[in-house]
Amino acid sequence: MQAQLLSYKCPQCGQPIDVDATAVGQTITCPNPSCQQSFKIEAVPPQPQPPPHLVISPGLAHEVVQEQPASAVQAAPEIETELVSVHPLMFRRYPFRSLVFALASLVGLGLLLAGLVKGTLWVGLLGLVLVGYGMYRLGYWWLRMLGTSVTVTTKRTLVRTGVFHSQITEVPHAEVADIEIQQTLLNRLLGVGDLAIVHQAPDTKGILLMGLPHPEEIAEHIRTRRQV
Repeated sequence: MQAQLLSYKCPQCGQPIDVDATAVGQTITCPNPSCQQSFKIEAVPPQPQPPPHLVISPGLAHEVVQEQPASAVQAAPEIETELVSVHPLMFRRYPFRSLVFALASLVGLGLLLAGLVKGTLWVGLLGLVLVGYGMYRLGYWWLRMLGTSVTVTTKRTLVRTGVFHSQITEVPHAEVADIEIQQTLLNRLLGVGDLAIVHQAPDTKGILLMGLPHPEEIAEHIRTRRQV
């Protein structure tokens, strides 16, 4: 009957050794001349432990840490980015009124010059009134457009008003109940319109933004982000 052999490796040098099964529990010496260390024979040969996987970086070696499951890694918060920012275009919103105010200013300037040349006081005063009224209305709209901006980000809509004292109104997309676009045929041809943002809370007033360029694009940005 052939003896049963157990395959061993010296725990010191790794020299392979075939040992008779009857030698279990005994102590033998490694046959490697450069080792000759003693070790005990066990029924089950010890399994060598694999060395830890190392990642070598310049001048540094460190043990790789086991990666956490994807469920344990928290998602990074979304960074707020600007989608669109516009100023109202009141001259397009009210083209006929703007034309009337401009004509009144021109006619008033002509009457003012005629009154000064001819020495007619009432003509000059009438021209001064027309110039003042037309320039006041045009200047008021220009300052209003300059001091008002509508910015849509990935999280909210910001409305800034005021030239010297700025005021900011914020409407998060998640709190928007509805969006309405109001345009006449002329407004549609000129590429402007009014945008009404209805708030979900019944006790909170909505916002009406007048004379915005391309209101459909702005409304689409808000609708898309509101559903995220």
